[in-house]
Amino acid sequence: MKNREEKIIMAEEKIKQLQNKRKKLIRQQKQEERKRSSL
Repeated sequence: MKNREEKIIMAEEKIKQLQNKRKKLIRQQKQEERKRSSL
């Protein structure tokens, strides 16, 4: 039982990390678009 719970926790951590990466990428893209539009 415990092994299964650990796997779930690890999966949730991975999801959090991926979501954070996605947020960073979206932020970077928005900044790039602002730079382009200001030129």
